[in-house]
Amino acid sequence: MEDPVSRELNLENLAVISSAMPMYWESFIFYGTLLGFHRDKNIIENDDDLDIMVERKHRNELIQIAKVYTPFDVSIDHHDIVQLTRHIKGVQTYVDIYFYDNIADKDYIVDQWNTDRTPITTVEGQRYMGIPLKIPKSMIFPIKQESMQDILLNVPNNPEECCRYVYGESFMIPSDKHSGGYFDILKPS
Repeated sequence: MEDPVSRELNLENLAVISSAMPMYWESFIFYGTLLGFHRDKNIIENDDDLDIMVERKHRNELIQIAKVYTPFDVSIDHHDIVQLTRHIKGVQTYVDIYFYDNIADKDYIVDQWNTDRTPITTVEGQRYMGIPLKIPKSMIFPIKQESMQDILLNVPNNPEECCRYVYGESFMIPSDKHSGGYFDILKPS
């Protein structure tokens, strides 16, 4: 977990990365960025990063775009995630790009990264590590374009259901990531 970043700086980063990535890619905001979009119609104040999902087939092209066309540095280059960083006004900022797998004969996409690092807590309260997060395609596709604070974004088809799926029924109640009260990723059983 990184230090909090102001909404203003995260919005600046969102505008930069959103304008650099082709809108026709199967990419979309997710995790805390989607939660803020749906709940607050804005970035969550003092979130530590932005979260974007990109289909794995665009991984190498995304890294090239980031290096050539944006002010970001690539600070983490892992098979399942790329973390982009830059200093703005003396503050270190982050954009996490998660690469998901879209397997043709499955009714879900797979995020391998988050559950390798973040526990999944089931509705029954059981906690698991290392289980890929499988997100139903019906919540994601077709991806739509919407604006947040005048920034055009790719957004999952059903943001509310995505937030409920990831964070549970209480997702509309704000929780402070930096006080230890942040949501575990929830995978319904």
